[in-house]
Amino acid sequence: MCKRVAVLGAGNGGQALAGDLSLRGFKVGLWETETFRKNIDPIKKNDNVLEVELLGELKEAKLDMISTDMDKVVADREIICISAPSFACDIITKELANYIKPQQVLLYCPGGTGNALAGAKILRENNKNNSIAEFATLPYAARLGQPGVVKILLLVKKLYTGVFPAKNTEKIIEKLLPLFPESIETVTSVLESSLNNGNPISHPIPTLLNASRVALGIPYLFYKQIPSEMARLNEKLDEERMKICDVLGYKQICGAERLYLMGYSPKTECLYDAYRLSQPFAKIQAPTSLYDRYLLEDVGYGLKVLAALGRQLGIETPISDAVTTLAGSLLNIDFQRERNRNLADMSIDGMDVVRLKRFLIDGE
Repeated sequence: MCKRVAVLGAGNGGQALAGDLSLRGFKVGLWETETFRKNIDPIKKNDNVLEVELLGELKEAKLDMISTDMDKVVADREIICISAPSFACDIITKELANYIKPQQVLLYCPGGTGNALAGAKILRENNKNNSIAEFATLPYAARLGQPGVVKILLLVKKLYTGVFPAKNTEKIIEKLLPLFPESIETVTSVLESSLNNGNPISHPIPTLLNASRVALGIPYLFYKQIPSEMARLNEKLDEERMKICDVLGYKQICGAERLYLMGYSPKTECLYDAYRLSQPFAKIQAPTSLYDRYLLEDVGYGLKVLAALGRQLGIETPISDAVTTLAGSLLNIDFQRERNRNLADMSIDGMDVVRLKRFLIDGE
């Protein structure tokens, strides 16, 4: 059983991951960049004890190490987890390339839309060929409370997990399984796990259509106050994603079904009811700025990637294209040139289905 894990990134997800694994007996090293050391200073001052409010019960998680020195944190760890927004993952991976050892497994937690493939390219450019895995989502619904306290609102029931190259799936899943033995569900590739990232489906459209409230700082409950018409538009967007899954031969899991399987909502027939009846979503507030990951990440590193993959596979994605254009115009950002991920970053540009699948399996 793997007992030594490094967690790179100390935001909501990173602290939840570090705290939960530590409470379950893993020796966890937590790293944060010097720029955001305020995330870890309160924990260090508390003798490396992170307070975890786990489903309403306050617990103390003693971390093995906390540092802004990445080399020190990742040394001798069997698994290295990067838990950060997609636009930070590439930066973290570039630094990690200086320190990662051949036997270490890199896990993107979560994988966003293409984090593992983008990370594989960065490592290979630095002559590293580590096996890489990704979860389609964070293992938790989590929010930071007061400094040094993380609130875990939900333990996700199903973690769709892909490995790159996929030929190594069995041995890598064997190493990862002790982390989440009851929730890891293996999928055929890291592209399939990426296509089950639900954030680009749920976040951008409601943010755009509430732009005045967000920009004016008018608080509201993000999910609870999504009207049925807006939820249906999210479902139309989700249909574009599922068409891509279909062409690639991946299982088509609609947004409402996936939220149910992960434990976010009761079983429902539509996203509107899933959002409305979800207990973990019940108190989640809307962004306080339009320059938030709900647009910067979920469009530039999400919908833009889906649309580009659709074009490459001959699938029309008019809603993805429209949302990307509208978000870019609103934020004065050209998502085709900046704040973005493209298929070349993932080493899959220009590939047809046959070549793409072979690359995902063999890594060559």
